[in-house]
Amino acid sequence: MPSALRHLLVSVFLTSLIPGKAQTDLDAMLERSVPNCNDVGLNALRIISRTYAAGDLDSTALVLAAWKKKCPDEPAFRVDLLLHLETDSAVRPLLNEQGFAWLWVYANMASLPLEVLQREAPVFHDLMSFTRPWANELRLKYAPGTLEYDLCTTYGPDPGHLFQRLQDPDFPDMDLRIRYAEEVAKYTDLGELHGSLFTGIWLPTGDLEPLGSHPTFGFQIGGKRRQLSYDLTVAFNFGSSGQVYNAKRNIDADSTQRTSYFFGTEASVDFGWDILDRGAHEIQVNAGVGYMGFDAFEAEKDVEDMAGSTAVLDLSAGLTYRRYLTSWSYLGLQVKYHYVDFAKSGIVDMHSSPITVRVMYGGLVNLRKQNGITALRYKYRQ
Repeated sequence: MPSALRHLLVSVFLTSLIPGKAQTDLDAMLERSVPNCNDVGLNALRIISRTYAAGDLDSTALVLAAWKKKCPDEPAFRVDLLLHLETDSAVRPLLNEQGFAWLWVYANMASLPLEVLQREAPVFHDLMSFTRPWANELRLKYAPGTLEYDLCTTYGPDPGHLFQRLQDPDFPDMDLRIRYAEEVAKYTDLGELHGSLFTGIWLPTGDLEPLGSHPTFGFQIGGKRRQLSYDLTVAFNFGSSGQVYNAKRNIDADSTQRTSYFFGTEASVDFGWDILDRGAHEIQVNAGVGYMGFDAFEAEKDVEDMAGSTAVLDLSAGLTYRRYLTSWSYLGLQVKYHYVDFAKSGIVDMHSSPITVRVMYGGLVNLRKQNGITALRYKYRQ
């Protein structure tokens, strides 16, 4: 290494060891302002608001190009789209996957209270006060029903307008409708937790007639994904029998006794498959497997196995109609036939099967699904 260069490097190294100078340089580096996209957006907005007001669209386009290069974010996209509408340029190429995502961001942020936007997203807030009047003005030059008119309405008075229009069969852009349907499907395909409460009636048939009909109360807990539902169902049936009937105290009893007592229970795993899904109306075919039973005698304190309990295999099938009150709650009516043979319990000699009729109130929950569908303004189950 040449001697002169070596001396220079040593001098630089020694200078860097001087505490005051080193600390000053470090503080300057740490405190140096680093421009971010908020800064870029605010500065671009100040310039564009002046160039646009002066009718200088060429300068507006130049500023926008520099803005998009530094920060290709939603505000830049919004100004780009409105400038295309101002100059009668084709807007369809802008509505690619990223552009659609920016539309989604705008529709949902523009629906927030202005004070929240001013505090949390100042660039978005300030730009909206510029772009909303611009879009309202542009809307006058396009015919209702066109894509351009719908975009102006979205960026003007109604942020959710385009997503609502995309659900209309007469929307002019089929590719955009398909893109919207694909985005919706990302959420509608998600599973949901399901729960319901029900009340109704337990109806005997054939040689079960002496037991009489009984009010029933119960609940379901499970899930639903696409057309398939799956639930654990628990039900209780109350009230005295319609007539006195014969039953054993337990399977080992030598003889039957006369009784009018009845307390029934059911537990099953049930599956449902949607065979009709039209807006708020849904019809399911159901099948279940579990057990059904009843006590023929009231249990005595400190006396076991003397209640005459029947518990037999229950194979059930039926139909459920649901009327959705909202996208996430419903009223339902269910009718099921239960194939059981109580005689197999050894307690009673009854072979016929009951029918249950239930009125249900239920709900489905998946917060990610709810937020996504709500954000897309999709009319789900409505």
